[in-house]
Amino acid sequence: MSVQGTTRDLYKIKTIASLTGFNPTLLRAWERRYGLLIPTRTETGHRLYTADDLRVLRRVRTLLDQGRSIGEIVAQGRSRLLSQGAVSQPAPQFQSAPPPFPLLESLREEILQAALSLDDVSIHQCLDQAFASISPSQVLEHLMLPLSREIGHLWARQVASIASEHLLTQILVRRVQRLIELENRNCGSRGLALCGGFPDEYHELGLHLLTYRLLQLGLQVIFLGAALPFADLAVAVQLRRPQFVLLSVTRLALLELHKPALVQLYQSLPAGTRLVVGGSAVKREEQLDLERLGIVLWPADQPIAQLGETALF
Repeated sequence: MSVQGTTRDLYKIKTIASLTGFNPTLLRAWERRYGLLIPTRTETGHRLYTADDLRVLRRVRTLLDQGRSIGEIVAQGRSRLLSQGAVSQPAPQFQSAPPPFPLLESLREEILQAALSLDDVSIHQCLDQAFASISPSQVLEHLMLPLSREIGHLWARQVASIASEHLLTQILVRRVQRLIELENRNCGSRGLALCGGFPDEYHELGLHLLTYRLLQLGLQVIFLGAALPFADLAVAVQLRRPQFVLLSVTRLALLELHKPALVQLYQSLPAGTRLVVGGSAVKREEQLDLERLGIVLWPADQPIAQLGETALF
């Protein structure tokens, strides 16, 4: 379908992504795999989404939030989703605010597409371009951390395979490990931090990003790895007497399961030792009891770059 006349009711892919919360890679994948969207095309081939596409996607978002799988939703068909998502008022139109680093946004999309294709060479080339253009801290915060979240979302919605998720995650982890090795050459003078993952928590990328940030702050860091039993952590605390203990957890179920042991660990810490718990499972409004005890909470939407004077020192 060619695009002629007014584009008042047509949306660019970045705008439709902003309006619905679905990233462009996911939108393109759903178009190819399910025929869920029927965008028009400009003469240069760029997608323009219709008001009907927007209504369908908002209905999909509602059903996903209710716990339905994408397979169940797609089985209903576009027509039914469209009728369920009908609205009486025209959809609002706006352009999303420009990202702080447009280059990184472009590279993020390229890397996700490369991960879906298991194209490791392209992933490395994009990362090389990012690190050659912007400071490592900005690359970590604005490219690598969003990538780790988005590939996880694509896997959860059956767009990315486990192989794609593992490939991208391991490449990102190795990149951060190189930065950590370089930063570790400078001996920390602001104290010692132990850094590890919750028991049964096997996601390591956020933990590595945290370690890098702590090194930048001038701390000596002992990286204890993922899935760290609290009993072993307590022994490590007694042996090394750190000023800070930082733990990462991505799943709320794990945080709730291990909360009693976490409280017991906190109460056993030597006087003056600060405990910080961060990750996507951390929601301050849901863990006020931990904050009242004195545990520092660091939600995933709070930039790691801000971790420093306010939370630790």
